[in-house]
Amino acid sequence: MAALHHNLKLFTASIVLVGRFPPQLIHPMWLRHYDLIRDAEATSATVNINHPTISQFTVGSFVVSVDKSRLALMTSDQSSFVPLKDRALAIAQVLETIPVRMAGFNFSAHVHCKGDETWKKLSAQLAPESFWGKLSSKPDLNTITVQTASDGV
Repeated sequence: MAALHHNLKLFTASIVLVGRFPPQLIHPMWLRHYDLIRDAEATSATVNINHPTISQFTVGSFVVSVDKSRLALMTSDQSSFVPLKDRALAIAQVLETIPVRMAGFNFSAHVHCKGDETWKKLSAQLAPESFWGKLSSKPDLNTITVQTASDGV
């Protein structure tokens, strides 16, 4: 898998909470009000939209997206993966009266392969033809999703 790390172009982490959220309420100054971000972060945040049905903004290395049924925090800065979890938990604590029905911790990787041979090697490691060839005559890896149980974490 060393080739995978070498060709990694983008690696993101996101946390998605599913519940009933007030999108217009959740914006950088709201986070600041509850001491979830610093003054400098609040004033330098980029607000893309703040509307009763959707809110999206960037604070530092985090992108926050909220609609009426989900709240998502995302970052591509690997040094921010742990703070991402901390911020999501802090927001959930402030919104303690809103029941969170589900939570997802997601990672996404974009891998660049130079040439067909590299792609074939990566595909063989992640999605072996010995398995998928039983279902299709020409299996080819495009995207892959792995879902695991939470194990109580």
